[in-house]
Amino acid sequence: MQRQHSKSDIDMSPRLDLEAGSLGLFRRGYRGYLARHFIFRFLKEAVLSIYWRIRGLKGELRSFYRGHLSKYAVFRILRNWVLATHFRLRGAWIRLSLRYRGSSFRLAQLDTYVQDHGLHTQVVEAEQRIEIPAPRFIGYTPDEYADLKTVSVISPKLAVSDIPQASVIGGTDFVISGDCALHSSFYRPAREVCPAETFGEAGIDPAHELMRTRVPRSRRRVGAAATIIGQCAGNYAHWLTEILPKLMVLDSSEADKSLPLLIDGWVHPNLHEALSVVNQNRRPLIKVERWEMVSAEHLVHVSPASYIPAEYREYVTSGNILKTGPEEFPFSRTALCAMRDVALKSATPTGKIGRKLYLRRANNGNTRAAVNDDQAEAMARRYGFETIEPGSLSFREQLSIFSEAELVAGQIGAALSNVIFARQSCKIIVMSPYYEDANYYFFSNLFGILGHELHYVVGPQIGDGHPFHKKFKIDLDGLEKAFRQFA
Repeated sequence: MQRQHSKSDIDMSPRLDLEAGSLGLFRRGYRGYLARHFIFRFLKEAVLSIYWRIRGLKGELRSFYRGHLSKYAVFRILRNWVLATHFRLRGAWIRLSLRYRGSSFRLAQLDTYVQDHGLHTQVVEAEQRIEIPAPRFIGYTPDEYADLKTVSVISPKLAVSDIPQASVIGGTDFVISGDCALHSSFYRPAREVCPAETFGEAGIDPAHELMRTRVPRSRRRVGAAATIIGQCAGNYAHWLTEILPKLMVLDSSEADKSLPLLIDGWVHPNLHEALSVVNQNRRPLIKVERWEMVSAEHLVHVSPASYIPAEYREYVTSGNILKTGPEEFPFSRTALCAMRDVALKSATPTGKIGRKLYLRRANNGNTRAAVNDDQAEAMARRYGFETIEPGSLSFREQLSIFSEAELVAGQIGAALSNVIFARQSCKIIVMSPYYEDANYYFFSNLFGILGHELHYVVGPQIGDGHPFHKKFKIDLDGLEKAFRQFA
């Protein structure tokens, strides 16, 4: 499903942006110098109290609008005008800020830069093409998938490169070297919008291959370090598929096994717990706040073992969904299997081999929720499924449960990525919305690469909103057919 894994679908939500960028620097200063004084502790509590009251009022206004006012056209028009005005003013402020306060860097592919400057690179594994099953459906099957049996996908080249005197920016994939902002070959500036753009911390000019950023120059310097920082690190699925596999590549390279790791420090503690499980060499961790620039005297960069675009420029500029294919989501079988094998050493067996799991979606404001999930869950119980809510469990608890899974059913979302840790060939039933030009390759590619068997049951979307995140209705007839076939 196109961007079904996106940042709005988080089972383990990242911390608020109060800890990002310059605010992150202020927070460290407060803890280091001001927290010892009563008056500053009092001011902090007062400010946070006001902030949470405003957030609560915002939620109440949203609920009141949806429940009472949205049925009237005049209020829908007024709401759209207010939002459009807000985003125009915000965009103008960001452009001015970038123009007069920002720093400019030339965009360059990292592989090309390394080659042109004669820097050392170790190729751990060459790029491969692998044939896997195409997305499969039970019940309604979109026309474009009806006759598709297999697809050819990329297992990316795995490489480790040495870059002297380079900087990283928390919450991004960019490496700053001299006057260049280096990025992977998977990122296409003219086609994709990175989170730094979305949050107004950077502006990308694809025509002139330039990046302008408001992120202040490095205030913190370290010696030699390896980076596994990523642009969507706050999302559980991205963390498992993009961030942690990089550590497996680093461990299998010639790089020093005691080399410290630069990691995103702003993410949920459960994600750091997952990192601690697979950090088998007990490398020291250097946490980098979101939008913080940190310089390393010697930086070891690990190429992407997987890649998922954050957002498409086509949708941002025109509102149109970009039609994409299986090549959009490359995954490294080698890196993912290595991560699984290391993680499973920490699993605690319960003796329930062959578990049938139904994943309940956490009620924490997630979008793309099914309106009839209670009916689907009741049906699952009749077929012998046990219900779990992954978002309420620690990483180790999820690891142990999914290591014994034989059949997993659940709504499309980040929690499904736990099936990476299933030991045997696992069968997966994914309940998902259908819409025109939807891409169903993310989970299909991921689990096809790992040798699991996935089937979609798709149902219609309901209501308004972002096309990737509307609510939907589960096709209960299709779901029961899937349960009869597998459960």
